Amino acid sequence: MTQYNLRGNLPPPRAMRSQMYVGVKDEKRYLPVDKRCLVKRKVVEKETILSHEDIIEYKQICTNEGAPINPTKAFLQMIYNNESYQRHLYKVKRGANAKNWKDSSDQFICPSLHLVNNIYDALGKKKWSHHGNHGKQHVDPSVVRCQVILKSGKQCSRKECNTNTHYCTLHHKKFILSR
Repeated sequence: MTQYNLRGNLPPPRAMRSQMYVGVKDEKRYLPVDKRCLVKRKVVEKETILSHEDIIEYKQICTNEGAPINPTKAFLQMIYNNESYQRHLYKVKRGANAKNWKDSSDQFICPSLHLVNNIYDALGKKKWSHHGNHGKQHVDPSVVRCQVILKSGKQCSRKECNTNTHYCTLHHKKFILSR
């Protein structure tokens, strides 16, 4: 079934994944850093904005011992200060969701920028998960709580449901099943 746009025309054809790597030379086998298995990497002839070695070096600086306090910001700062980046993109920053590194069809201008974006997202997620207050619940004293005492000796922190049994939904279900 074909889909037409508002003017009644067919949309432009999308690039197929097999055609995305037009300049692929050959596959080169190498041993990755963790040395668990051989990996095939496609070698691309197209000249990239940033060299792969520089990107990996910046990543290592931000993740090793003695890393900066804010590794994501430091990583992007190193990318922006790279001579090759300044030559090609001058003062263009990443933007929200890397919109300044993408063309109008939401494809990255260069594969190296895609790699930089992936590393930046990974560093941000790592910082978020290590330094956040995730999973630490605070009990609101004004809410009537579940009456079950847990194995740790503390009272359940969930509020009671509307079943008039003074149990939360989890413990109410256990109470019903234990009858």
